[in-house]
Amino acid sequence: MKKVLSLVLALSFILTCFVGCSKRPSAEKVVSNALDAVKSCNKEKIDLYFADNELVLNEDAEDTEEVEDSEKYQEAMKLIFKGLTYEIVSSEESDTTAKVVTKITNVSLTPIMSELYGEILTLAFADAFSDESSMSDEDYTDLIFNKLVEKLQKEGNITKTTEVTITLSLKDDDLQILEVSLFLFLDNKT
Repeated sequence: MKKVLSLVLALSFILTCFVGCSKRPSAEKVVSNALDAVKSCNKEKIDLYFADNELVLNEDAEDTEEVEDSEKYQEAMKLIFKGLTYEIVSSEESDTTAKVVTKITNVSLTPIMSELYGEILTLAFADAFSDESSMSDEDYTDLIFNKLVEKLQKEGNITKTTEVTITLSLKDDDLQILEVSLFLFLDNKT
């Protein structure tokens, strides 16, 4: 009986060690999951993979949360990232950090934004010099988002592929991506 009890206790100890000491996901898996979260615009999952919510649209925005929660913002982000693809090229891992070289392909916002700015500036100057009442800031914001969505929905937008190195660091026993700007995924490095 003592041998059976000892065997059961030993097995339960071994199982506990295996479950409790399970290996964390690789850096490649973390980057893959993070990019999938970005592609699907899943803010909750994005927050899991990006340290200190470093994935932001505009660090200088006074009311970033209000902007990010708006339906227009969400619609624009989904259109921007719907075509995002990536290929993990290589990775290096140490005990506390990792670097993952990744090719990211996404819509190039440079031509879209150039066209958008041209249209908005034309409207703003026309409005500024008209005798009628001018548009409010909210009206301009709505106009900008509507025109952006319209341009993103257009077929045949140019895409761009850039190879980037994504740095990860161990935080709370999980690898998280550090210092990544949303612009990394939009038009990549200029």
